[in-house]
This record gives sequence, structure tokens and C-alpha cells, in this order.
Amino acid sequence: MLLLSGARKREVLDAQWCDFDTLNNFWTIPITKNGKKRILPITPPLKELLESIPKGSKYLFASPKTKKPYVSIFNSWNTARIKAGLPEVRIHDLRHTYASSLVNAKCSLYEVQMLLGHSTAKMTQRYAHLSNDALMKASSCAGRLLK
Repeated sequence: MLLLSGARKREVLDAQWCDFDTLNNFWTIPITKNGKKRILPITPPLKELLESIPKGSKYLFASPKTKKPYVSIFNSWNTARIKAGLPEVRIHDLRHTYASSLVNAKCSLYEVQMLLGHSTAKMTQRYAHLSNDALMKASSCAGRLLK
């Protein structure tokens, strides 16, 4: 879900079913890290994921014992990243990957900024990394100057 939405870990862990409008395809995050409300689109892959999550609590990802959001998911994340052969990948790197994939798909920095909920473009630039292919393509434009 983190990779499909670009949301912060705490936003996902605290997400409640009532925050999702699957009819109009948007997710309202009532309070973000910045203290503001943010609305994210629900894409088809995200909608498919949501439909696969059992509804046993008002929270999407609730502890079976407490029915409240998990305080930490480090152990599960650590197990998953080691099994995947990615021991250096931090959970927050998924947010960076989301941003980078949008920039490499030619989304504007402003669009990425809005989706991530950043108040400044400068912060978004720290998240969005161009692929080597994108940089090579951009750099190749200079070759046209000699023709």
C-alpha cells in the first residue's frame, strides 16, 4: 500500500475504512504529518489491494489482539526485506520510490508534491530521483546542438 500510494507509514497504519471512498476513488487522510488533510486518488491497483484486505476492524491494518493500529511493524518489515534480499531498504524508501517513479513517468514536480503532501517543491526534489535512462535521454538533447 505504501508503494501504491506514496503515503507515509503512519498514514497507512492509522487508515480507517471510513477514510476511503471507493465509489469516487479517493482516500482522505484526515491528519498528515503537516497537520493538514490530504486527499489521494485510489488507482485501480490500490483499489484491488483494498478489496483484498479483510474488514475485521475499523482500521485497515489492525492488530488482531487490540483491533487498533499497529504501533510498529519493524519486525515484519525486517523479515520481508531480508527474504527479498534487500536488507538495506528502509520502509520510507518506498515513498521515495513512489516519487521517483512518478517523475520518471514525466509527472510534473507539482503533481508529485501534491500527491506526497509536501508544502514545498524543495522537499519533493529530495524524494524524486531521475533514472539513468531519463538523464541519458535529457542529456542526449544537447547532441542536437551540433547537427
